[in-house]
Amino acid sequence: MIGPDKKFAWDTDKAGDRTAVGPGDVIYTMGPYRTLNVYAPDGTLKWKHGFKNSEITFMPAVGADGTVYVSTTTGRVCALTADGVESWEAQCRGKCKSGPAIGPDGMVYVVSGKTRWKSTHTSNCVLQAFAPDGKLSWATDVETATLTASPGIGADGSVYVGLHDGLAAVDPGGVVLWTAPLDGPVTTPPVVAADGTIYVVSSEAGRLYALELTGAVKWEKRMQMFGTSSPAIGAKGTIYVGTADARLCALDPEGVLLWSFRARGGFQSSPGLTDDGVLFAASDDGRLHSFAIDDRPAASPWPMWGANARRTWRAGRAVISGAAADRFIADTGREGVKWLITNRQFVVRRHQGKTRYFREFLAVRGIDKIKVNGLAFGRDHVWAATDRGAFCYERKKATWTEYAVNREHIGEPVESVNVGDDGRAGFTMKLGSGEKTSEKTFFFDPATASWTEK
Repeated sequence: MIGPDKKFAWDTDKAGDRTAVGPGDVIYTMGPYRTLNVYAPDGTLKWKHGFKNSEITFMPAVGADGTVYVSTTTGRVCALTADGVESWEAQCRGKCKSGPAIGPDGMVYVVSGKTRWKSTHTSNCVLQAFAPDGKLSWATDVETATLTASPGIGADGSVYVGLHDGLAAVDPGGVVLWTAPLDGPVTTPPVVAADGTIYVVSSEAGRLYALELTGAVKWEKRMQMFGTSSPAIGAKGTIYVGTADARLCALDPEGVLLWSFRARGGFQSSPGLTDDGVLFAASDDGRLHSFAIDDRPAASPWPMWGANARRTWRAGRAVISGAAADRFIADTGREGVKWLITNRQFVVRRHQGKTRYFREFLAVRGIDKIKVNGLAFGRDHVWAATDRGAFCYERKKATWTEYAVNREHIGEPVESVNVGDDGRAGFTMKLGSGEKTSEKTFFFDPATASWTEK
């Protein structure tokens, strides 16, 4: 392990190449002999867990509370607590063909099925959704899937599964929304930008595709990419990709090359991007490359391989913005609730046939028109960023509240909103004018009703 000062910290011969970093910087790694080894940040072995008669070929997924989920080749999905105690075990239909992916509501998604002889594809493929307590919520056939592509998750809760000839989108209730035919199999997880654009790699063709929310292809670009490497998406929409011909590239949202870096070996692994603006990628010559850039991960539940730089395979909280704002949004916090931003003017909430309009709340405030820049779904709240300020919908009270960001900027435009696992909402604003314009983020904690500024 390399410490923050870039100096050697510690190592172990019990770690494998499938590693995630969970809460408290605890390190989860699939070691030899079919074991899960868990280390403290100083390298001390906290605990280990063995899986008899099972091969572990996929990454573990780590929940917000430290629960770790593992899928095995015998079709078992296991949940272990942060202390290493087995919480539950479930049996999939067929052998597990992907690692677990955790949704923003704690749902665990796994692909399973039967493998064709001498094939990299899985027939009779099933996407299964397990509740946090291990109960099967639903199982949906998704035709023939690829062996190595774990699911990716979109801002509306849609689950994206790689197929032998394209990509499938399944809604949070298990209904297949669409399948997008592509030129070859998808063997690495798709990633999602803040505006809902889905980026996916076709392994045989080495092409990078950008897909609309409907599955339509926006553009494609031949990048000579390995089928094991997914892009990383930045907050400004920049796409970071590694190629087989030893280039690390940055593309704009339209696929135009911005810059590239030449390494000594190709990039089979996927680049990552940290919250403090560090872009990293490992090349085949054994080098780890790190760049300090003016960017951060996109405000999306799944902006890179593994969902985040810690590779926990756990989706961030749902955030809706840009093009993603013109469709119904499945609110994963409560079954049967739908949200919609129409022309980015108001929010509609529908549940059991009843419709509630955001504009009705605004009318009471004397606000006629409004532009909704984004939504973020927390456990107990839905947050809205608008050109007239910040608003919050409390699920339990079923009421909207207008917030003065930092109690000073009431009614001023809010560019975007996000929400963390701790329930805090972050609102980004542009303050000042002309050359004195600055971007600031204000965080609101509902538990203490207090604001902090970054």
